[in-house]
Amino acid sequence: MHFTFQVKLTHFVALDEFYVRFESEEEQYQDMLAQLRDDYKGELEFARPQLWLKGDGAAVWFERQWQRGVVCTSIMNDAVSTLDVFLIDVGKTVTISKEQVLPLHSYYHKPPFAVCCTIGCFDIFHGRRPDLVEECKRMAEAFTTAPSESLSAEIEDKIWDDKEKLKVRLCFRKPTKRVFVPDYFVNEKIIDLR
Repeated sequence: MHFTFQVKLTHFVALDEFYVRFESEEEQYQDMLAQLRDDYKGELEFARPQLWLKGDGAAVWFERQWQRGVVCTSIMNDAVSTLDVFLIDVGKTVTISKEQVLPLHSYYHKPPFAVCCTIGCFDIFHGRRPDLVEECKRMAEAFTTAPSESLSAEIEDKIWDDKEKLKVRLCFRKPTKRVFVPDYFVNEKIIDLR
C-alpha cells in the first residue's frame, strides 16, 4: 500500500539522498522557528565557549535565522573555530563558526521535520553520468523553488542503509505536464532501476 503526501524539497544531495518536509507540517515548522527566534534572541552576545560532542543538540544561527541541529564531530579543542552541524529540519550539513552555535534547550529535542528519501537502487547507463548530474541539478532547482502543492511524494518502502530513508516516487506538477521521478530518468535511459 502506497501513501502520497504533498512535500517541499529542502535539500538535494543525489537521487539516493534528498530531504523533504511534509506540507501538512509546514505551519508547525514555521511556528517552531518563530519560537526558536524568540527564545534565542540576543543569546549569542552572552554565550560561553562550549566543548561540543558528536550528537549534541544545537541551536544554529544560519542564514539569518535559528535552526535546530546536531553536532557531527566532537570538538574538544578551543583552537578549532568551526563546527560541522547537521540541520535536522533541512537535511543539510553546514560548517559554521562555533560562535554561531548554542546548546539546544531540551524543549526542542523533538523529531526532525526533514525526512531523508531515496528513489531506490539504480545503475547509471554507460556514458550518461554527466547527463544524470546535469538533470539532477536542474530538477533540484525546479523542485526547491516549486510553488506549494506542486510536489508530492508517493512512499513505496523504507530503505535501511547508513540512514533510514523512505523510498519514494516524486511527482512534480508543472503547468504543461507531470514529471515522475524516477520514471523520467529511466525513460530517458539515464538510469536503470534495480
